[in-house]
Amino acid sequence: MTQINDDELKRLVKAVEFSYGFSLLFAVCNSPSYRKRLIQSIKNLTSKPIVEIELEKNEPFDPCEQISIKLREAPKNCVVFVYGLEKLVPSESDEFGVKILLAMNWRRRCFQELDCPMVFWIPEYLERLIATKAPDFWDWRSGVFRFQIPKEFELETLSALAGMDVSNLTLSEKKEQIDMFESLYAEYSKGEESASKLALADVALSLGELYFSLGRYNDAEKMFQKALRLARELHRRDIEARTLNNLGILSFEQGRYGDAMRYFENALKIAKELGKKAEVATTLGNLGNLAAQQGRYDEAKGYFEKSLRIEEELGDRSGVALTLGNLGNLAAQQGRYDEAKGYYEKSLRIREELGDRAGVATTLNNLGNLAFVQGRYGEAKGYYEKSLSISEELGDRSGIATTLNNLGNLADDLNEPELAFRFTAIALSLFVSMGHANAQKAGVNLVLYARKLGYDEKKLEAELNKIVQEFEQRGFELVDELLRELDGAIDARKG
Repeated sequence: MTQINDDELKRLVKAVEFSYGFSLLFAVCNSPSYRKRLIQSIKNLTSKPIVEIELEKNEPFDPCEQISIKLREAPKNCVVFVYGLEKLVPSESDEFGVKILLAMNWRRRCFQELDCPMVFWIPEYLERLIATKAPDFWDWRSGVFRFQIPKEFELETLSALAGMDVSNLTLSEKKEQIDMFESLYAEYSKGEESASKLALADVALSLGELYFSLGRYNDAEKMFQKALRLARELHRRDIEARTLNNLGILSFEQGRYGDAMRYFENALKIAKELGKKAEVATTLGNLGNLAAQQGRYDEAKGYFEKSLRIEEELGDRSGVALTLGNLGNLAAQQGRYDEAKGYYEKSLRIREELGDRAGVATTLNNLGNLAFVQGRYGEAKGYYEKSLSISEELGDRSGIATTLNNLGNLADDLNEPELAFRFTAIALSLFVSMGHANAQKAGVNLVLYARKLGYDEKKLEAELNKIVQEFEQRGFELVDELLRELDGAIDARKG
């Protein structure tokens, strides 16, 4: 243990030993394994009974209520060690997590009424979030103890970071993560030992997922292929399965359905062999989406239903929401619109409760498509606009392009070919830059709108370049302008 950590540990032990009644302490440590070692040291050095409480992301969501329930049979004069707040508050952009912190701030006296010393063990990012989102709660602290990660625990911490879901990070957060992982990639690329290669596999996989979330598909594929080679070399089948799933999703997005099928089938085989039920459910869902895309609807439904059963068995609400959305898409493709709406609304409720903003954006887009095909244009536009706003904040270029293409379809149905052309031109430029399969569909739509406007090939190219350049200069200011024009078209239709 370093001298700094040794000094911090002695301070924390002293605080624990001499705390009576309510006091609020924070121990900041980014490594779960190192945290366990520190806690064992504290148990060896203090005579106070320690009650350990792991917060869970299920009802009751209120941390104070969870602690209160688990303290009912606790010994007197105990000290409470609280873990798992990061599960409830995974990032600053997580709406559910921010609500948890706001509630902790508002209900801070609930903690005081428990009348015992509490040590919240938190990762570094949560220290800043608590201070800014729950400032009054933070002001009650009696001490903050910060522990540096020893060298032997760095790789374990890196693996934890690499396993983080990046889909709900904001654009700025994703860029920060990319900067960090690109630096780590350069560092670990120099090493030849197994530990460095394992770290490099984790970093490459994380970079691939970050690049994919921003629509940088070529960069994503390079990283996924690097992670796959390393996983196979190191015989890390868990990393191999996750990477194969990512490569399958990437291939699906680019319209390479044969490749996607091979990746998903290999991922499913490994997940089953490893007994990883959550990964099995995810891969079944991916195979279901592929089957639905290819018109194999009965097969798709079978995959989705198997996936849903596993997710419900595991209590995986995020997975349940995803699969309900997939079942909604399948019902919509087959014209069963009422059924589709029911699935979408259930999915949306869960995703909103979980603070899954990327999932909310996807579901809003689906509800917009449903409203559109049923002729509810104002409602469709409202869904699309909300979805677009979230995708913009998350830097989700695929989501942005998809919604703009949908808005183009809506404008065309309202007999506004020029507006349809402009929405679709922006969507097409984004799809092409990503190598997305939907570029072909958007290109076909753009030609149809150009014909309605009487554009020849030369005029089409000139107008396309003009709109793309304007979008590059003005960004979403241009999109907002187009949305206002669309409002006028919808109002005219009502009149």
